[in-house]
Amino acid sequence: MNGEKFDLARFVNSRIYRLVGSQPGQLSPTGRALLAQLRQAANAEPGTVPAVWTITTEGLPDYLGEVLYRRTETAVHVALTQFALHQQSRRSVMHSTRQRFGTAVRRLANKQAGHDQDPHETPVYRRFSAMLNSTTLPALLAHSRGIIPQLRDEEIPFDYGAYAQDIFWFLTPGRATEVRRRWGRDFHRNTADTADTEISTHDAEGAIQ
Repeated sequence: MNGEKFDLARFVNSRIYRLVGSQPGQLSPTGRALLAQLRQAANAEPGTVPAVWTITTEGLPDYLGEVLYRRTETAVHVALTQFALHQQSRRSVMHSTRQRFGTAVRRLANKQAGHDQDPHETPVYRRFSAMLNSTTLPALLAHSRGIIPQLRDEEIPFDYGAYAQDIFWFLTPGRATEVRRRWGRDFHRNTADTADTEISTHDAEGAIQ
């Protein structure tokens, strides 16, 4: 195997910057068109929509080998198509390295709960719980696609680079439980409606070899 390492989170982060730049309220014609094409490709099999290859597939290294390449391609496709859904009609960037997916869901649950309800009794928590119980990628995506529009409505961003890594490890045999545990811990660790602590877009296994 090639000794190089591929940084999946950095790849996704760079693609998002290419799509929206620093001013998503002033998208370039190319960025606007690519976001629309990514939204249309959200339910498609990764790698089967030529219109989005320049943003999802171009630049992925061949040295990964077929299995890792396919897994990486899927993770990138999921992250970028869901980001495009999240970013729709928003003037601020819905990608932030300041909080992971589980943290963002907790912020949304806190908003839905208000002062009188437990966050664990909210609609988004029920959807999140079903997502964590998913054993296949189609099942997981069916639930995540129900969460993304709710996050968009409240303009709550999350780290799509880390999310792509999570999808990669969910698809890796024997590693899905770790992803579920991380999402659950992030949800329960962040009990206040805040995202003041910056986190890295990489974890100890963020690079793919």
